[in-house]
Amino acid sequence: MGSYNAKALETIQKTHDAKLLDEFIAQAADNPMRVALECQTAVHEVDFLAEKSLSSLLAVGYAVAFRLKDSPEDLRKLATNNHWSPPIRKLPTGDKILRLVFRFLKQAWVRGAAYNTATRYTVALARSFDEGVAPSAIPRLIEDNGGIEAFYRKEVGIRKADKGKRRGAYRHSAPSHKSLSRKPSGRSRLQLGQKPTSDAELLALSANLRDQISDFVFRRREQKDAG
Repeated sequence: MGSYNAKALETIQKTHDAKLLDEFIAQAADNPMRVALECQTAVHEVDFLAEKSLSSLLAVGYAVAFRLKDSPEDLRKLATNNHWSPPIRKLPTGDKILRLVFRFLKQAWVRGAAYNTATRYTVALARSFDEGVAPSAIPRLIEDNGGIEAFYRKEVGIRKADKGKRRGAYRHSAPSHKSLSRKPSGRSRLQLGQKPTSDAELLALSANLRDQISDFVFRRREQKDAG
């Protein structure tokens, strides 16, 4: 991510003092480019410091969730916080504990922008959490992956690739009925309560039902993975 810039820190300090800030603003009239370059360096430093601080704070939140995995009593205290809407009825498990902690840090009591941010943090660190990566390794892990948002995008890509592989394997293992229509038409289409009158209608109905069940099972698996 970079390293601390002493000159930039001095510039940042000017913005914390009203008198120094007024003087700094006045300097822009005499030497606008010098002031602009100084501000550019300071803004970069602010972003660096914010990212580094966020990584550290997320590591602390990760450590809290890590502890809550083995402390149902403390987990229950967090889950029964009266700010949650709707109330949490069932104690979370696995990386859902991590998401609950990050929601708490973001004060994401309901769905919205803060909730979405907490979810991105969770997606970025869920695999590490499930694999038991130590909290002390998290700041460096986030930094090595380009920051929490870049880490999130990377993990989303890995999840999509894994789902694609599972989906392909699942479809490959399913029985093929190329000669049968997915949605029977003509005489193969049955009305509610009507019984099949031929082997063809029975086979078509069975194939259609089997495909619907397969799609339903796959969608439930996707929902479970996303949950």
